[in-house]
Amino acid sequence: NIQKLIHQQPGGKNRIVARKGGEFVALNHDEIAYFFTEYKIVFVRDFHGRQMIVDKNLAELERELNQQDFFRINRKFIAHQKAIDRFKPESGKIQIFLKPEIKEEVFVSKETAPEFRKWIGK
Repeated sequence: NIQKLIHQQPGGKNRIVARKGGEFVALNHDEIAYFFTEYKIVFVRDFHGRQMIVDKNLAELERELNQQDFFRINRKFIAHQKAIDRFKPESGKIQIFLKPEIKEEVFVSKETAPEFRKWIGK
């Protein structure tokens, strides 16, 4: 299917390997809600709310992921389009409400806001 080929990531990778305890889990990209960093560790959270560790940094993930589905919200977050529950403008920035919910507030910067609006509307 030509449409599927167009949407595949470089190298044809459609999975991310994550770690939970001593086990490894291969997550399909459509199962991933978002990635975030905390204390220099990169975590992935899936749509079921499971949280695991990923042995890649956000820049590497950003290059691997399909840009139509995922957006680099800020230095700490990359989110899947389906994980964005809602958003609201706030002093030029955009506040993002993710699902599954995360305790901290998430913002798109003023500089990235126009690009985000264009992406979310696709």
